[in-house]
Amino acid sequence: MAVRDDVMGMLRADHAQVKELFAAYEAAPDWAARWQIAVQACTALEIHSELEAMVFYPAFDLHTTPWGRALVDASIQDHGLMAA
Repeated sequence: MAVRDDVMGMLRADHAQVKELFAAYEAAPDWAARWQIAVQACTALEIHSELEAMVFYPAFDLHTTPWGRALVDASIQDHGLMAA
């Protein structure tokens, strides 16, 4: 249970961090600042994607319905498009 809570906490923190980075990007005063924020956002999204792919999706897949498995499959495909 502790590992599950840690992973869920990490995913929630990643969501919050990316939202903050997107807001900072919009408020950035110049191109250089936006570039630095974009690099941080990409790194955070990569970490988030890896957590989902390696921990969350496999665990969810074991304990879900066929509909849930289809949702996981669609999410994995979406992540593949983002990584391309």
